[in-house]
Amino acid sequence: MELKQIEYFLSLAQMQNISQAADYLHISQPTLSKSLSNLERDLGVPLFDRIGNRLYLNASGQSFYNKARQAMRILDAATFSAKQAVYKITGNLSIVCLVFAPILSPCISEYMELNPQVDIQLRQYNHNLNLSANTDYDFILSDSHDVQANEPNTQIWVSQTLFSEDTRLIIGPGHPKYSQMADEETVVDLTLFSDDSFVTMQRDSNFIDYTYQICQQAGFSPKTYFHTDDFLVKMTIVREGLAVAFLPESCVEEALRLCPGLRVLQYAPGNIMRSVVMTRKKKSLLNEAALDFWDFLLEYYRLPKDERD
Repeated sequence: MELKQIEYFLSLAQMQNISQAADYLHISQPTLSKSLSNLERDLGVPLFDRIGNRLYLNASGQSFYNKARQAMRILDAATFSAKQAVYKITGNLSIVCLVFAPILSPCISEYMELNPQVDIQLRQYNHNLNLSANTDYDFILSDSHDVQANEPNTQIWVSQTLFSEDTRLIIGPGHPKYSQMADEETVVDLTLFSDDSFVTMQRDSNFIDYTYQICQQAGFSPKTYFHTDDFLVKMTIVREGLAVAFLPESCVEEALRLCPGLRVLQYAPGNIMRSVVMTRKKKSLLNEAALDFWDFLLEYYRLPKDERD
């Protein structure tokens, strides 16, 4: 059993799709399939149930996933400890977020432990950006569907996909249908909510809102209870049961903190994947701190080294 097999398995378990996981890992689908087969052969048990194009962890797979993820965290901590003694970077950098900024918090926190003298400014934006070379920010965190952020002037800006993720339907304890759902229920028929209200983004927002696309794929148009770009307001409405909402997986942890008892559900029919992208200035326009953070970011998300300018 190889470390790379474990890394591939963890990504596949999160995405539940061979094609999407292979794209994320920058490997071919046959390579990923072979790695999974070898891992299952080494363990002597299948790890997934296969339904259509999707993979679902079975009992053995879930047990192995929990322990493997824990082991990888321990290994990451050991790596972090070894590096901590030699990192002495100073300076400042700025990140503009066109998606939910706390997505980056775990990565930034870990980097700041290594480099406490680096000043990182994290800004939440919901309006158009100036993409010239003399802007006062170094990085842009965005959704892959944000055309402006992901098709910048290639003489100045370079983009890298950090990860891809599913969306989830969330329903709060105060919602009438909350108590009607079985505790073990993890997948819900979205048409059951065709008469319910949803929380959506403001119409003039630059944030990407998948609510309409998801509901239309399920055969209905969503009824909007409230438009807001404020995550806290959104979670308050969901918690009180006034509406349901969709969230990307990377936002779920913060949602659970704000709304104990929240149900986080997969839904059918259909699903919407998104990719989270970091766009940086050309390396020649970045200072030492920004260049160092970029290398750390790629390592944090287990991405190949970036040889581009």
